Amino acid sequence: MNLLNRSSFLTLAAVASTAMSLQASVLLYEGFGYGLADNANINGAAATGTGVSGSWTVNNSFGTFGSASSVYKTSGLSFGSNFITSGGSLQVNSRYDGGVNSVSTATVNLSNTATGTIWGSYLASFSIGNANAGSFLNGIATGSDGANSSLKAGINSNTVPGDRKLTNGYDNSATASATGFLFAPSTTYLFISRFTNVGIALGGPTNGVATTWALTLAQYENWLATGATEAGLDSNFSLRVNDTATTGTFAFNNSGYLVLRSDAPDFNGATMNANVDELRFGTDLADIYAVPEPSVFSSLVLAAGVIGFSRRRRN
Repeated sequence: MNLLNRSSFLTLAAVASTAMSLQASVLLYEGFGYGLADNANINGAAATGTGVSGSWTVNNSFGTFGSASSVYKTSGLSFGSNFITSGGSLQVNSRYDGGVNSVSTATVNLSNTATGTIWGSYLASFSIGNANAGSFLNGIATGSDGANSSLKAGINSNTVPGDRKLTNGYDNSATASATGFLFAPSTTYLFISRFTNVGIALGGPTNGVATTWALTLAQYENWLATGATEAGLDSNFSLRVNDTATTGTFAFNNSGYLVLRSDAPDFNGATMNANVDELRFGTDLADIYAVPEPSVFSSLVLAAGVIGFSRRRRN
């Protein structure tokens, strides 16, 4: 790298760093910026996200002819020009072809703690085979096997393709939306969730409520244009679901794990492949989506112009 190119790189890197600092802080951010090969098993990879620590653990189970995997993809998901993305993505796959249900779980330790209301979001696209095609969830688990999970959201597809349900769960159970929706193949959706009274003992008048909204790109863009408020979510969604817990304590702390899980049920040929990206948890709605700052992109344009002018003068 010559001196001018090195200077150009450092200038743009400094501006990009400024862009990131202008975004709201989060409890957890995982954009899958790993230097792994495409389709590499993420098991054992050291976590690089914010609010996670240690290494990823993958657990797969499947029958003689089935399959399950959680692999890194060098291509990340995108969600229009008004949603910042970076890095690659994680693909969580399961396929049933006899024997036992196929399941893949990927987990990594949390390193932050929070109580009260917590917001979460992630981008996902799905490739689903056969009518009885299984489920996908993202949430918080108490162990690295991901078996006992809470504060979660995903989809469940056990009927015809047009009747795929949005699901969420405050505790280890889950509630499905009353209506279904055709999550189109290879189309990216934004899932936004709110969990109340996290880390607080539930009982009496104190309940824990999970609410999840699934948004298309058009709905997200309209939500932004109308103020990006909590109330505005109820006017811009494809599916919404609520789940209530009345007892127990469900924590977001550094003894828990972020979990992503794909299940394929006992129906030959059933598959659930989910590409997941841009996972966020925060204590405020503004923490869990990242809109480009106009001033930052003006700076990027200015920096690029200065670099181009310098190169012309050098030549």
